[in-house]
Amino acid sequence: MGRKSLELSSYYFKKLNAAGVKTHFISSDIDDVSMTVRPAEMIGRGLEVICRLKAAGSFIRRYGAYVAEGQGLGALVEFTLKDDDREDPPASKETLITLGLVTEEEYEACTALAKRITKILDDDLTSKGLELYDIKYEFGRIDGQIALVDEISGGTMRLFKDGASVSPMDINDYVIV
Repeated sequence: MGRKSLELSSYYFKKLNAAGVKTHFISSDIDDVSMTVRPAEMIGRGLEVICRLKAAGSFIRRYGAYVAEGQGLGALVEFTLKDDDREDPPASKETLITLGLVTEEEYEACTALAKRITKILDDDLTSKGLELYDIKYEFGRIDGQIALVDEISGGTMRLFKDGASVSPMDINDYVIV
């Protein structure tokens, strides 16, 4: 799984860097299963940003009375705080700012960046016959600017092909050709 995650992350980080998206990625060595990255400052203990194109998973568990499985959500952006003991609690804009984790400008930058990255990935995945439902990112600061850090792997996205869920272990078979 580590090699597959690195392959997919490298593929998408190269694509994002070429598009001018600020990321921590410098290079990778698939054979050595290693990645060279820029140093980044974590936001709190980790800020996860989920971009949802279609309703699924925990979104349905929380909002199932208002939305159907697979219903389009545009590019809805949600924030959670990495905290296993508290089951990664959702955090609103006001909460993040009040806790001093981000400024209003950084919050807006995270939201815009999540939507931009998702559009790039969704276009690529669609061209390969895959349907992206949602994806989870982690953002941090590089040189004081919001940037994508961590990974883009099968474990961070929910994909479907011809109406069937695609296993994280199988995503590379469609994307990396």
